Amino acid sequence: MIARHAFSCHLSDRKRPAQAPLRRDEGKSVRAAAGNLAGIDKDSYSAAMNRIVPLVLGGIVLAFCVVVYFACRSWRRMSRGRRIASVLLLVPHFLLVVCLPVSILCGRAPQGSPSFNAAFFCDVLALFILPVPALVGTSVAVAMFMTARTGSSGHPG
Repeated sequence: MIARHAFSCHLSDRKRPAQAPLRRDEGKSVRAAAGNLAGIDKDSYSAAMNRIVPLVLGGIVLAFCVVVYFACRSWRRMSRGRRIASVLLLVPHFLLVVCLPVSILCGRAPQGSPSFNAAFFCDVLALFILPVPALVGTSVAVAMFMTARTGSSGHPG
């Protein structure tokens, strides 16, 4: 019973003694009392979001690792120009992989601090600038690696 109370996060999770009746406003969290416009005792996102975010981040990293694997397998069969182009096409995906952990680790730093500036910069890159170039560049790079592996490029290396 004590361990359950040590890990509970909200006031509404705790059991109340039988002799004390629950009043209407007493079970609300601090967030609801502080001015939650909806007046409910839930976070603004669902609990499933806590499971989805690591899966998406893992998928992004896994996709990058698969592309690097294809690059290593077809590197010798590609010409020098295609090698340089493929590396340049993978730069946005690499930056996305780097920006996501930096953004998560910085958290909610005070405004004006170096951590806030790094998190803000990484958030802007990860949300607005890098997703489309990473998707397009990675797709084109995979197509280049696949054609080099099948031998359609014409240059053996």
